[in-house]
Amino acid sequence: MDINSLFELCCSVIASEFRGKSFDECKKTFGLEDVEYGPEEEEKIKKENPWIFEGTKEAVEFKN
Repeated sequence: MDINSLFELCCSVIASEFRGKSFDECKKTFGLEDVEYGPEEEEKIKKENPWIFEGTKEAVEFKN
């Protein structure tokens, strides 16, 4: 299905779940746990997902 308006609506609903919440509240709401990455895993993630770092002035820091 290629329904752009439905996709945008879904994105909006998900974004509204995050609005006004702290990082810890979001983790609790969505059942997320902290993950520690080693240097090799961190490099792999950066290579596989370069879009994460595009257009940002600050680098995303991983918890070690």
